[in-house]
Amino acid sequence: MKALLATNIGEVSMQEIPTPECGDDDVLIKVEYAGICGSDMHIYHGTHPFRKPPVILGHELSGVIIRKGVKVDSLNIGDEVTAMPVVSCGECIWCKKDMPVHCAKLRVPGTSGWVGTFVEYFNIPARWVYKKPDNIDLKTAVLAEPLSVAIHALRKFQGNEKENLLIIGVGAIGSLAVVAAKAMGFGRIMVSDVSEFNLDLALKSGADRAVNVLRESLEDAVVETFGMEPFGKDKASAVLVTADHENVLLDAVHCLGIEKRVVTISTITTPRPFVVTDLTEKLGRISGSASFGREDFELALRLMGENAEVFASIVSHVFPKEKAQEAFEIIDQKKEGISKAVIKMS
Repeated sequence: MKALLATNIGEVSMQEIPTPECGDDDVLIKVEYAGICGSDMHIYHGTHPFRKPPVILGHELSGVIIRKGVKVDSLNIGDEVTAMPVVSCGECIWCKKDMPVHCAKLRVPGTSGWVGTFVEYFNIPARWVYKKPDNIDLKTAVLAEPLSVAIHALRKFQGNEKENLLIIGVGAIGSLAVVAAKAMGFGRIMVSDVSEFNLDLALKSGADRAVNVLRESLEDAVVETFGMEPFGKDKASAVLVTADHENVLLDAVHCLGIEKRVVTISTITTPRPFVVTDLTEKLGRISGSASFGREDFELALRLMGENAEVFASIVSHVFPKEKAQEAFEIIDQKKEGISKAVIKMS
């Protein structure tokens, strides 16, 4: 079968590899679409912490089951599906907490002898596979994985769900977070970015205010939008960071309210300036968020079914697998007008 590999820094190519076997507990999926994620771009640049070229790319997918193992009775051949791209033990403390990313036996696509999702056929244990909602197409179903990442981060704002939210950076995951936050009961939602296309998409997805930080002060906009308290300026109750520009952590804390929290899912790989006093004086907290659990993934599928039209609009570009190099180059150039790009593998 054909597979898309990062063969060197800045280079991807389609190559022939053996079609994987389908074990007794597995299903074999004919991949229709695979999404290009920020982590794929880190592999492309050679900055991913453990996936280095040459490696098969991808961990987001949708497709059709063409084979299933003899022990699989929850799914059928012909089912249109997506999948949680993990395999964990299911028995350790982290698995029991629904945090499989921390399992010592964790396997993810493109590592440990397992193919990535930029392949024609993908094998995975059936327990990680879900049927897509009937009212979304396979192209949109690719979003289940990145949406789960956004949901997992938003759930860290326990107790603040009804309060104001600032999202710094509204690329694909930021835009998905807007829709999820609305559905999860957050209050007013403000977004910031440097791309007018991204900001417009966020407004269409449900954001209440969009700020282009090249043109106006984010901190001033936060105070203006979220109002005033009797004893001082009221700022954001929750700040979600998906961007990685130089001053992103400074901006996040400056916009944070008293005793509130910043959650970051940004894959920042170089040092960023930060003043600890800014956080301590506000009694604030900064939390990291990575990956997701089964509960997040199942909520993602439900929200996609309930907001099908909005989610469909987030996939802006579809590239045939023969133009994968072009796809990565275009995304790398950060051209205006790209929210989420997927590759058609069939």
